[in-house]
Amino acid sequence: MNEKNLPDFGNTELAFRHLSDKDLGRGRLLFELLSRPWLVAVGSFMAKLALAIRFPISWAVKPTVYAQFCGGEHIAESEATIAMLYKHNVRTILDYSAEGVDSEKELDITCSEILKTVEAASEDPRHAFAVFKPSGLSTNGLLAKDKSKFSQTDQEAWSRVERRVRSICAATAEAGGRVLIDAEETWLQDSIDELAEDMMSFSISS
Repeated sequence: MNEKNLPDFGNTELAFRHLSDKDLGRGRLLFELLSRPWLVAVGSFMAKLALAIRFPISWAVKPTVYAQFCGGEHIAESEATIAMLYKHNVRTILDYSAEGVDSEKELDITCSEILKTVEAASEDPRHAFAVFKPSGLSTNGLLAKDKSKFSQTDQEAWSRVERRVRSICAATAEAGGRVLIDAEETWLQDSIDELAEDMMSFSISS
């Protein structure tokens, strides 16, 4: 792309013109709070504790931290945000973020939800592409493990991870869409790199 055609990323008026003064003030306050490591550590601990004892916290999280970074819990709930952004020539990225799940059933459910985002992103011009986290399709323990030390059980679990990732990439290629694979944490990088490189065959073939 010619540099003359690149947007001016320093033009904050253009970037934030769809937000009200209230929205901007809330965002600034949130980022100021998140810039304090001790506060983030305390907040994370309290959130995990609340979840562990099944204390409801969605009333506090959803209109604050969640609203700053997410459009909704599913595509239909995100519709208002999608429409508003597209009105300002901004396309959305559909990302079903479910991490830290352990059961095979939950991992398969996550895969099914990601496939829905792939379908939606491929059919609707308001979406730039879909994206997924491999940690939503595998346990972190398996992603972090050296494949040369896999047990038979590990190998079977890894085959299921590959099947899930392959189904997503195959569906994307068939729909003529685009999907990104989140790189995630450095200690998971080797396994994720291998998955991404294997899936490049879909880009080459299509």
